[in-house]
Amino acid sequence: MKTVEISYNPYKMTTEMTIDNVDVCRENCASYNKIKEFIEQKIPLQTWIEPVPSRGWSGIVNEISDPENNDEVKVIFSGRKIDFQDLQRSIAAQNEKRSEETRVIYHFEHKKVCDDDQISANIDDVVKELETDRFRALVEQRTTESLRKKYDELDENYQIAKEKIFKIVFAGTYSSGKSTLLNVLMRHNILPVSDETCTSRNCRIIHDGSLGNRVSLTYVDSKGNTLIDKQVFDNDYECAETFAKICSSTVTEENEDSDDIVMELGADLSHLYPASVDKNNFRIVLMDTPGMDSADTNNNEKNKHAETALEAVFEDGKPMIILCFDARYTDNKNIGEIMREIIAQSKEEKGGFNDRFLFLMNKSDERKFNKNQGAADVKLKFAKYLTTPSKWGIETDDEELTQLAEDAAQFVPRVFLTSAGVALAIQCKANDFSEKEYDAEDYDEKKDMKDMYKSFEEKICGSEGDWIHVRANYYLSRYCDIPDYRKNEIEAAFNSARERNDKVHATELQCGVVAVESAIRDYIERYAYPIKVRDILETFEDILGDVSSFTKETWREVERAENELEGKQDEKKEKSKKSQDIEDKMAALKKAEEEIKVKLQDLDKIQFDSNSLKDAIKEFWRKIEENEDIRFIRSHQRVDTGQKSHDEVVKEIKGRTSRIKYLFDSTLGKINLKLKNIQKNYEEQLKQVIEFLKYAVKYLEEIGVLEQNEYNFKNSVFWKENFTKINSDDFYSKMMGTVSDKSEKNISRVNTKKREWLSSLNPFKKIGALFMKSYLDDKQLINGYYDVTNINEAINEYYVTIEEERIKMEKQAYVILEESKKAVRKLINRTVDEIKHFQDDIKRQKEYIKILDNSIGGKTEEVFRLKETYNWLCGLEKAIRGE
Repeated sequence: MKTVEISYNPYKMTTEMTIDNVDVCRENCASYNKIKEFIEQKIPLQTWIEPVPSRGWSGIVNEISDPENNDEVKVIFSGRKIDFQDLQRSIAAQNEKRSEETRVIYHFEHKKVCDDDQISANIDDVVKELETDRFRALVEQRTTESLRKKYDELDENYQIAKEKIFKIVFAGTYSSGKSTLLNVLMRHNILPVSDETCTSRNCRIIHDGSLGNRVSLTYVDSKGNTLIDKQVFDNDYECAETFAKICSSTVTEENEDSDDIVMELGADLSHLYPASVDKNNFRIVLMDTPGMDSADTNNNEKNKHAETALEAVFEDGKPMIILCFDARYTDNKNIGEIMREIIAQSKEEKGGFNDRFLFLMNKSDERKFNKNQGAADVKLKFAKYLTTPSKWGIETDDEELTQLAEDAAQFVPRVFLTSAGVALAIQCKANDFSEKEYDAEDYDEKKDMKDMYKSFEEKICGSEGDWIHVRANYYLSRYCDIPDYRKNEIEAAFNSARERNDKVHATELQCGVVAVESAIRDYIERYAYPIKVRDILETFEDILGDVSSFTKETWREVERAENELEGKQDEKKEKSKKSQDIEDKMAALKKAEEEIKVKLQDLDKIQFDSNSLKDAIKEFWRKIEENEDIRFIRSHQRVDTGQKSHDEVVKEIKGRTSRIKYLFDSTLGKINLKLKNIQKNYEEQLKQVIEFLKYAVKYLEEIGVLEQNEYNFKNSVFWKENFTKINSDDFYSKMMGTVSDKSEKNISRVNTKKREWLSSLNPFKKIGALFMKSYLDDKQLINGYYDVTNINEAINEYYVTIEEERIKMEKQAYVILEESKKAVRKLINRTVDEIKHFQDDIKRQKEYIKILDNSIGGKTEEVFRLKETYNWLCGLEKAIRGE
């Protein structure tokens, strides 16, 4: 029987796996290279135990067992209960798909239970220990700046971790039912849902368990300043009325930018927390944004409200992002920009967190399904749209579009068919509405809500007639991308409700929103808390790893000194050798420092080639000005058209403008090739900068100054913060935080924006106005003309724009290059300084040992104390690992 042992740490997304006692990540273990790749990329376990067709991965069952033969496998799992259950379910589902004669017999053992509540308690306990005088004394005996700094920030980072929130960001197209969905999810009918009164400002709904059935409202600015004091309402109607008034009110002079104003609702969101998650660990926040294609959200052709969702895509906290579409109009191009960012993030994460993106085809109850186009077909078409960049309407060049299409092909969107309107109608008990209860002002609203519910209830629970083949399309939960076992749970509850003739509950279970809430809870249960605490856990590990390894070295040194006193000559010789070794390393480090300084002088030779950029732009100008049509326009303020007819004049203008447009297009295309070469050379120079850093680190390692017996400089906080995962992209992304205006992104896209400038600043857009002016009066024999002054001015303005962009590109390239060089110099110098501190600590350690009483008894007592301290530190390390 084959034995598979899996140890999964969800807080660090790390997996250890052995098959018959062989580590699958061992270098010579080629049989499990695919598993090794997933593990080394730190992809969440739930992602890679499942089949991933885009990566040629058929799932863990076929990978560890011959697909053509049956097998008997024992799986021993260490980790949280939820992760173990997911593993069992996934293996069972994959095994079921094999032919009966090739199915595997599995035996499962949950070796160790590690859950979020235990980790939370461990974190609290470890913090208390790290804040004791005993631990502080260990830190204060050290001179390394990074360790002391990180320790001083420990309490602040701990408080941040304790207070963290988990965000669920809602974005989507105008009038897609997003506000209706939010009303359902918060169990209160507050947000306006009609097309005429859709939310025009950012809004967030924060979990507050103390409110019960009540709801609160606060009005704050971007800095968190309260503009209207928090109000608590006992009923939704009063809160909704106040909310609407604030939304429609004018902005005060103190808060002129309405985009900085946030409506903040408080509600009990306990139903969105999984049963296994402590509500005190973090607060759920639902973040609403106005429709991406709403006229109110556009400012200078830029959708400002989309930025909230765009920024959330790349957040370290991995918030959920729910995108709402109207199921009747799913090919809305306003979603293109956020899809580009989602695809980019999915590629960076190797698809590890794709389940945090939910794509809702809302209002699916209003979609007309038939034999030729059922729900499955519509869903498949929508998924195809989401992974086909050419349909998004985004501005990009062919090269970027090709790459984007390749990346998008690897993305598997989670699509949900929903009807938030039906769910809200059920929540508002629309089925119980009667004519007498309707108020005059909301008669239509209540009647529409009841009609919507009744219509969908008929589709779900009505008598089975000739259209039964169509009815199946309206069991929306069946078309939601949730795990099969979740679908089975919903289906079982649905069948039970039908047997009880509970039509309301049966309808609710098939409107799709139940599946959405299930997906939210599942994501929170698996990832929200682990992601929340991983930063503080890494901080603990860094501090403890540094302090414990140094303590171990001190303990061993005292032990060696004890052996020397006992007359053990071999150990005495070894001690003398090691004492000499530290002096040699100090001398080697001093010499290395001088050699590195000389090497760093070569950094100044790396310069951005601004002359080539200037020459490329000059070449562009020259090509344009040499053109016959441009010379003609330059030499005429207005063009005499003689006795030509109106149509002939229009034809002449169109011909001239089309030729000029072609000139700009073709010339820009040629210049872009030169610009790409300049950019390529520039990128090569950036790579050279990082090579200096790698050279310095490698050199310091080769001369042996990074280790001293039991303590290795690679265990230090400084090393883990700066070198553990060093590569060019990571280095520049960190360094870019010091450069304004996101200049790195601007440079990488500068070539692709040429056509965007052409379309937005093209002078020939203004020709239309010329057609309507200055034409011949047919009754007079006066020669006609058309004015080209505007064309000349627009071309000049275009030149100014290009020159401004050239200067901007040159400036940004220079800033990035210089900042990179400064960052490399600074990091190398800091590394040398930290190594000096490291060597000083070792030296002080040896001096401390000499001070000890020159007796075996005194050293024996110190060995015991240091060993006990080391074991205490190791215990704290195990606690934060959940062991």
